[in-house]
Amino acid sequence: MRLIGIASLSISALVGVSLAPPPTDQQVCEAPVVKTSQLDAWNLAGCEGEGRLVKFPDGRTGAIPEPGWTVTAASVTAVGYDPIPDVTVRRGVNGDVAVVVEDIATGQYTAYGDDTLAADIVAGGADQGESAVVPLSTNPKCDNYSYTFGNGGANGAKWIAAFPYYRKSGILIPLTAIQGGINAMANGTGACTNLSNSASASYKGTTSVSSTISSSGTCNATDFVNVVDVGALSASAVASTCTYKNSSEISYADVRFNSAYTFYTSTSVTGCTGSKYDAQGIMTHEAGHVFGLGHVSSSTYQVMKTPGEYCDTDQRKLGAGDLAGMKSLYP
Repeated sequence: MRLIGIASLSISALVGVSLAPPPTDQQVCEAPVVKTSQLDAWNLAGCEGEGRLVKFPDGRTGAIPEPGWTVTAASVTAVGYDPIPDVTVRRGVNGDVAVVVEDIATGQYTAYGDDTLAADIVAGGADQGESAVVPLSTNPKCDNYSYTFGNGGANGAKWIAAFPYYRKSGILIPLTAIQGGINAMANGTGACTNLSNSASASYKGTTSVSSTISSSGTCNATDFVNVVDVGALSASAVASTCTYKNSSEISYADVRFNSAYTFYTSTSVTGCTGSKYDAQGIMTHEAGHVFGLGHVSSSTYQVMKTPGEYCDTDQRKLGAGDLAGMKSLYP
């Protein structure tokens, strides 16, 4: 994976065309939406507070976080759709902003805004593990050691304490599936072997609060509550996760399942049929994002691969790369 370009805003002086003057600092700070193409030309360093949005190249919008914070949106792609780009927005302590969009299909990046901030985001997405040349025929996911960090920097970002989370009241995804997915990551439950790590989580009960994930799968400003819910997402997303990081520490994370899809919710791994997604397997993937892991290629067979598949109960247990990534973040 590599950085394919830092987008810049260029203006061609045309004969007979009067160019508008650049916006004042006050106009920049008061603009409710900033396009990625404007990040190089607009100085956001002097702007205070949250509330502004950045418009990504695909038309989606996401929140610009407070100085010193990073927010990442990542999704499991539904059957029949192209992979959804992961998007990370980082704001430096001085207020500068960088946006990095990862093309999941190619593993390439497009970056906008501050070069230094963008380069650190890309470093976190680089493949940290080693892949086997010939996967085992019995279970290929056990012979591949690929993992990435969820755009948290070259050394990754993680929870310093236990991940405290709530389940939205009334949702159809049962607590057993949510806890099963989170515990698989935190306990290092593997498909071929287990590998313990120091990650942990703490269930706090139900809440009336919704996640801060938008209907397009991007991240709104955090409300400081970690919620798993069910709600509107684009048809291309089975589920989405937003993680909010301060330096190398993950401080908040939300997960949303797409209300448009049907989920298999039994604890049994043999009873799923038809066009259903396995709730616990999807939650295991999203828990990887919650704890700091990023996406890997579908060819690795890892839980952190992007495409979702119907009735994929194999996703309930981690591959060698998933285990290695969690062990790296949580020794």
